[in-house]
Order: sequence, then C-alpha cells, then structure tokens
Amino acid sequence: MPLRFITQRLQFQRLLSSPIGKTAVIYPMAFLGGLAGGMAVLGMVFFADDRLRATPAQVGMVAAVWSVFYVIGCFLLRPLATRLHPRHSLLAATSLLAVTVYAICLAPTLLWAGLFYAVFGLSVALFWPPIMGWLAAGIEGPRLGRALGWFSLSWSSGSILGQGLAGWLSDVNTVLPLAVSATIYLSAACLILGAILTMPHLAKDAPAQDSEPAGGAAAPRSLAVAGWVGAFAVFISLGVIMNVFPIAAKNQLGFSRSLVGVIQLFRVLAYSICLGGFGWLKFWHYRRQPMMISLALTAMLCAGLIPARSAWQFMALAAGLGTMMAFAYSNSIFHGASSVGGNAARRAWQMAIHEGVVSGGVIMGSVAGGLIYGSVNAMAAYTMCAAMALLGLLAQALIFRRFGQS
Repeated sequence: MPLRFITQRLQFQRLLSSPIGKTAVIYPMAFLGGLAGGMAVLGMVFFADDRLRATPAQVGMVAAVWSVFYVIGCFLLRPLATRLHPRHSLLAATSLLAVTVYAICLAPTLLWAGLFYAVFGLSVALFWPPIMGWLAAGIEGPRLGRALGWFSLSWSSGSILGQGLAGWLSDVNTVLPLAVSATIYLSAACLILGAILTMPHLAKDAPAQDSEPAGGAAAPRSLAVAGWVGAFAVFISLGVIMNVFPIAAKNQLGFSRSLVGVIQLFRVLAYSICLGGFGWLKFWHYRRQPMMISLALTAMLCAGLIPARSAWQFMALAAGLGTMMAFAYSNSIFHGASSVGGNAARRAWQMAIHEGVVSGGVIMGSVAGGLIYGSVNAMAAYTMCAAMALLGLLAQALIFRRFGQS
C-alpha cells in the first residue's frame, strides 16, 4: 500500500512538471482574463455614457485611456516583468485589476474614472505579455501555432461571454458589468495564489530561462514587422466598433444596449473561433500574400458599415471583421514570437511589442473615431477605418518590396 501511494504521487508530480502542468494554469487564467476584461471594457463605455454623462468624444477618449497606459506599461514595466516569475506577475496583475475596477464603480466623476482606468491599463500590462511569453518559451513552428491557438481560444472565448454579459447587465444597471468584472479578477487572483502554493514545480519555468525552440523554422524579421503593421491597421476598426458603434447604434439607430451586446457577440464569436482555427492551420505561416489579402478584405468590410442599417447587416459585418482581426492578430503574434529564439524573456518582449501594436490601433480608433463621430458622424468614422486598412496594405507592400521575406 505505501509503495502504491508513492508510485501514484510520483506519477502526479511528473504530470504537474510536464508542459500540461504549465498550460493547466495558463489557459484558465487566459479565459478569466478575457472574461473580466471583456466585461470591463464594454461596461466602461455604457458606464461613462449613462452614469457619468460623457459626450461621444469623451467616451472615446476615456476608452482609450486604458489602452494608452497598457502600451506604456508593456514597455516601462518590462524590467519588473522580466525579474518576476510569470505566476507572481499574474498574481500582482489580477489583484490590482480587482481593486481598480471596484474603484471605477465608485468613481464620482469622469476624471476619477479615467485615473482608475489608467491604473487598470498598467495592471493589464503585468498580465498578458508575461503569460504569453511563458507559454511560447521553447517552441516553434506548428507547435507554437497550436499553443498560441489554444491560448487565443481560451481568452477570446472568455471575452465572448464577457461582452455578451456586459450588454445584458448594462440594461439592468450600468454598474453591474464593472462590479462582476472586478469579482472575476479577484477570483482569478485567488486561483493563481492557490496554484503558487500547490504547484511548486512552476518555479522551474524561470522567466529568463534559455531553451532551444522546437518544432519548426524561425520567421523572417520582415514578416514580423509586416504583421505588426497589419495588426495596427486592422485593430483601428476595433476601437471604432467597441467605442463609437455602441453609442451611434443606440442614439441614431435606436438599438438597445442588449442588441448592441449581441452584435458585439457576433464579432467576438467569429474572432474566437478563427483564432483557434488559425492556430491549427498552416497555410499562412511565413507567407505574405494571405496577410495582404486580409487587409484588402478589412477595408471592404469597413466600407460596408457605411450603408448598413439593420441589425442583421451589422451582425454579418461584425463577424467578418472579427475574422480579419483574428487573422491579423495571429500573424502578428506568431511571426513576432517566431522571429527570435526560444528564450522566454525575449519572447515576452516580442509579445509586449505585439500587444503595444494591437493596443495602439485600438487607441487610434477610439480617439480618432470618437472625435470624427462627434464632429461629423459615424459613417465618417467607418470611412476612416477603411482608409487606414488600405494604408496598412500599402505599407506592407513597401516592406516586402524593400526587404522581401528576409
């Protein structure tokens, strides 16, 4: 009996020390991070509009605050994130996020809400780049694509549920999405604390540990840069869809908040499914043509938003844009991570660049889209999205013409 117990314990320890043990922490945390983040970001739009009486331009600017400070945090907090083990970084991030989102619920003015939202953005920077660098350390090619695909499916499926719930909860009370989001972040902090206490083998995955990438060839640097350009251009439309469209749809088209949430759900559902699918497909690995075609399709879909009036039209266009966002995101994260060695710290830095680029696009879409909507109309904001996608396509063509795929 003692021998059987020892054998079972050794088998359990070997399981925890395998890669499955690491992903058993990473994937659930990604789901909870997507769930809470989706609720907080969309909930903040309705909270600022309803409770704080913000104008459309102010809603766009407040929505961009967290993205701006997230980009700043990705780069300024890099030394801290490098010294911390990813599990400790996740614990600090989720604890801070719970506190700041609870504080936003109690904010008496738009200024205070914006200040807390800035801290929210800095806290998110301690969550996503470290967890992605931790996951991607030591793998390459199809193995890297599959790992990132499962990771993206985890957080995006959480985001699906989060944004759908945010629209429904906002119809009840605009504080509810933020309050529930904060509670989820608090639960995630408790879960990662439990993993730290019960899974000591995770300490072996040092944040700066060198490892040889396995599973395929590295990507040319030009593909990484072109992927970042494409992601920036495509995610401008996300800033408009998340922060301008909800207000325009409610005020000009008479859509309810719950219907806006359903339309966003179509986008996030397509985004989530395609992120998982692109993780398993290989046709786009190390190729420039699919990357460029996706930007042309993005421009067409953004142009399609201009004449759209019915909810079904917006659902179809939102799903199409979600697919293009998933492809741009996959290109950026895969070719960025694959363009350096298997060192976890270097890959975390590439992930920080990727997250900064994606967030930069969202920032531009939120601010410029809000200003254009406030001074002209929503159709002008959609036109801006289409134009930026075409400019991104032109920039990619110039990159490949100058540097090829080297």
